[in-house]
Amino acid sequence: MQINYRSIDEIQAKNDVWVFIPKQDKETTQAQLPAFLDQVLDPKSMIDGLKKEVTVYHNKEVTVHFFYINKANFISVKTAAAEAIYLRHKHAAAVSVSLDAQYMKPYLLEALAEGFWWGAQNLGLHKSESRLEASWGLTVYGNLPLDEGSAALQRGSHTGEILQRIGSLVNEPGNVCTPRFMADFVVKESLTRSIQVQVHDASAIQEKGLWALWNVGKGSSYPPVLIEMDYHPPQATRTIGLVGKGVTFDTGGVSLKDGKNMHYMKSDMGGAAAVIGTILAAADCGLPYRIVGIVPSAENHIDRLAYRPGDVIPSYSGKTIEIINTDAEGRLLLADGISYILKNYKLDHLIDLATLTGSAVQTLGYQGAALFCNDESLADALRQSSAECGEKIWPFPLWEEYQKELESTIADIRHFHNSPLAGAIVAAKFLESFLDGFPSWAHLDIAPVALKETVFSKEKIGTGFGIDLLIRWLTDMHEASR
Repeated sequence: MQINYRSIDEIQAKNDVWVFIPKQDKETTQAQLPAFLDQVLDPKSMIDGLKKEVTVYHNKEVTVHFFYINKANFISVKTAAAEAIYLRHKHAAAVSVSLDAQYMKPYLLEALAEGFWWGAQNLGLHKSESRLEASWGLTVYGNLPLDEGSAALQRGSHTGEILQRIGSLVNEPGNVCTPRFMADFVVKESLTRSIQVQVHDASAIQEKGLWALWNVGKGSSYPPVLIEMDYHPPQATRTIGLVGKGVTFDTGGVSLKDGKNMHYMKSDMGGAAAVIGTILAAADCGLPYRIVGIVPSAENHIDRLAYRPGDVIPSYSGKTIEIINTDAEGRLLLADGISYILKNYKLDHLIDLATLTGSAVQTLGYQGAALFCNDESLADALRQSSAECGEKIWPFPLWEEYQKELESTIADIRHFHNSPLAGAIVAAKFLESFLDGFPSWAHLDIAPVALKETVFSKEKIGTGFGIDLLIRWLTDMHEASR
């Protein structure tokens, strides 16, 4: 998809026109449109009101789609752009005009570009009759200087293209997206970027002592892997560590899940997808930080070799772990991933992402992710970036009183407290036990938001949640250091 930026003065009547405007600016914005559109906006030419947010005007020369946005913020503009692409699978020009200066800021042009890519994704990955891919050519007209508007659209396109690919990765069924498939995806995507990748197979996992990861994955016919990504630009000023839960399908293991909605457990690698996507996007955007990504990936299945409740297993950290429920497998992968990255890299900040607990969903519904953080300045920065990009996060406590829930008689720690109360918090406390005093760590439980219902699909689809948030955080940190 090619997205270009031009001055509003250059718009012509030979294309369809999409106008993205805040609802409160409807009348003033229409008054600012180029003169040749006046005749189109005659009420007699209104042919469709697809819904309250869309009005269509048409004559022989041009068709104008008005997309009315509740608020001029990143997520609303991104959503409107995605729906515009979905509704109009053809070449078009897009015009965005508003008297509200905030609406025309570059970060909203980034949102526009992201949304165009998001709405153009192909969800019919395995349909026998594949959809013809449109060769999109879009031109956005606005009032910003040409270089500034073009740069904003380019940044949004970088992230949007990654979001599209990562969304497809999350949407792949479990019999396709195995741990090895995900590793091959990372290797292929990294070939054209300055990203070093190592894939540690089942033998290497055992040799390195990543026993928590090994125990989760040993019950599957698809062996576990540990994916190690390293984006290291010259003169990098900080090193950021990312760890993502990569459970490619989760049956619950011996502690078998209920069959209802189990098909969505293909998305239990949403945290891994966010880590992979963030590093790919950071490389495309040229962000000046070293970013190391660790993705412990396994399928949690049932087999004669599967680990059991009551087992005591070793871990990379040296701690022994009592297993209470095999459906709490994600924290075991993260424990080894966190220990591994802290032992092998000197980090300034560490962030892990995981579709970790139903408790987070019970608390937040499907509106945002749970944030746990032992560094107040990091938490504040993430919340600020969240407000800018629209990926909502909300802070939860890490009170010491919850640590007693993890006490074990037989092992160093137990991994699950077997209670319906405070599940997301206790899971975070378990992860905190593997930090070895590391002072700047954040855990994002993205279980509520890794899948989302959209106008594009009859079922929930992968969102790539966390990529926008982390890229915005990295960008904000870079801009603040200038």
